[in-house]
Parts: sequence; structure tokens; C-alpha cells
Amino acid sequence: MQVGDTLDGKYRLMRQLRSGGMGTVYVAERVALGDQVAVKIILPSQNNDVARARFLREAQAAARIRHPNVVQIFDFGEAGPQTPYFVMEFLDGPTLDDEIRVHKALSVERTLEVFRPICAAVEAGHRRGVLHRDLKPGNVMLSRMDDGREVVKVLDFGLARFTGEDGGEKLTVSGAMVGTYSYMSPEQILSEEISPATDVFSLGIILYELVTGRLPFNGGSSFAVMDRIVAGRYKPAIDLVPDLHAGIARAISAALLVDPKKRPQSPAELMGLVDGNAPIRLDATMVEPDPSTEPRHKTHVVAGPTTNPRESDSDGFSVAGDSEWPEMNCFVCRDAEMEALKSEYQNALAGSARLTIIAGDAGIGKSTL
Repeated sequence: MQVGDTLDGKYRLMRQLRSGGMGTVYVAERVALGDQVAVKIILPSQNNDVARARFLREAQAAARIRHPNVVQIFDFGEAGPQTPYFVMEFLDGPTLDDEIRVHKALSVERTLEVFRPICAAVEAGHRRGVLHRDLKPGNVMLSRMDDGREVVKVLDFGLARFTGEDGGEKLTVSGAMVGTYSYMSPEQILSEEISPATDVFSLGIILYELVTGRLPFNGGSSFAVMDRIVAGRYKPAIDLVPDLHAGIARAISAALLVDPKKRPQSPAELMGLVDGNAPIRLDATMVEPDPSTEPRHKTHVVAGPTTNPRESDSDGFSVAGDSEWPEMNCFVCRDAEMEALKSEYQNALAGSARLTIIAGDAGIGKSTL
């Protein structure tokens, strides 16, 4: 399909808005009513059974949620044989990511102005059994209504998952990571069970970024960032913003706890911490370590992009399973790590080579391995 074409005699494509990893989004005229809508059509390169199932799930997830801060879905159909599309409201405005790029750190007032409706939208999704799994500023639109009022919209449910699923058709490979690594939770990186607390962790990262203008977990590579997330190593927001709103500081510390069971269990509870009307249940949050006192970190064997796209998610990343994440803190036999490396080597000989990185602090035996 291209600009000028009409889908099902109902939607005339006017101009292309953007193209992502899954599909292309167009502004279209709804012929019968004369208004404008947004139409997302699956990319030809993604037109396979698994991608079509994901595409359908994206539309179903957003359509299931009834909330003014979630993008509204109007229709679903096929632009051709096995070429699905869905129709949603047209949102005119920048993304939250655009605003952060321009203004860096936002004021407390502006932060709460946009963060509160984001939490409300995600909370509504959880109550409908939808886990977003890819929350980030780029998936939040700051749209304008006809009267000039701003409305915050959460969109892009392409990686959403429904709670209580018994498995069914797998839309991700076992052991594969899905999401944007800078906003991932530890359990996503480790391919462990996810829950509403998974989205809460991502919300904590967004809140941190809103008030500081930077991400909490930084590194020279995606693997370094993920290692910090799993270890819970970051500089407290209050160190960067000394006069930070106390409720926001509490909420960030609680949301970024490594153990999902110790985090706020819902976006509503997270906002309660911000507002000061929810119980505080913090144990300890790991922050930037003092090299002289920091204990040795575990060595993590992380498998990177696969050369066989069928063995990874759309971003091409996967993570070693739990049994391949060693529990050693010192260099005494590295049997588990060595076995993991041997396994990757055997996969390479079999034609499924993957970039493998050994991550960990200096002096724990990475070079020897």
C-alpha cells in the first residue's frame, strides 16, 4: 500500500507518519465521515505468522483498555492477503521523548502533569489484564484536543502480554528478551516471570529521567547497561537533584528495587508514594558503588545477537537461561561459566553463532575465561 490508496473502500492514505520495526503508520481520511485517523499496516518484511499474531495482539491489547490516556482503536482488517492493518485515533503532537530532548530535566509540576496520566493508563491496562512491557517516553504522546488542552496518551502495545495466559502460541522465543533495554526490568533481562511490577520498574526509569534529564542506568554498551540494571546499580536521583520532591525520590527508589516483590505492585501504589499517601516499604537500593568497599559482582554470561533471526525476538537479542547465570563471587573453578561458553562454542560450530560477552567487574577472571 502507498499514499493515495484506499483500504477496504474506507480509509484513504494521505501521508506517511512513521515506520517502525513492525509496521508503517499513515494519516488517513475516513471516507464515510471525512475525519482523520491513523492506520498502521504491517511491513512486508514482517509479514509472517508470528509477526501477524503480534500485530493482532497489539490492536487487541489497546482495544481492551478503556481509558482516556490510552490510544483508541477503531478497526482491524486486511489490506491484502494476510496483510493486516488496524485503525486508531490520530494523535497530533510530540512524544514525551521529544520533550525530554528539548528541555532535559522537567520541573516537578510538569513531571507530575505527564507522569500521573501515564500511571493511570498503565493501571487501567493492568486492571484489564494487559502488561505493556515496553514503556518508555517514545511510546507516550502529548497530544492536543481541539480546545488546546493537552492529553497524554500511552501507545504502542506491540510487546504487550495478557496476564493469566497459559502459553498458547508463543510470540517470543523462550529465553529471548523483548523491549527497549534501557527501560527493561531485571526480570525481563533475565527472562524471568513478569508481572505488573515489571511495568512499575519501567515507570520508575521514566520518572527518574523526567526529573534528572538522564537515564538511571548508563554504560558504554547495551550489555553494560543491562548488567547495571540486573545489579541495581545507579546514582540516586536526589544526588543529581538535591532539592528533589521527597515523594518522587521515594517512588523512584521503590520502583527501581531489583526484587519485583519488593516494588510497588501497581502504578496506583507508585503514585501513592509520590503523593505521600501510600505505605513505604523499602529495604535497600543498590546505588553507585564505592570501589574500595563494593563486593565482587557475579560474572554474567550474556548471549547477544543471534545470526539466526528465528532464534531471537525482533531486536535480535536473547539472554542465557537461569542455569547459565553463575552464582560465583570469586575465581575458584569457573565450571559453570566454562560450560556456558562451551555451549555457545558448540552452537557456533553447528551454524548458530552468537556474539557472547562475559560481563563483570575487573579482576574476577574474565580474561582467563
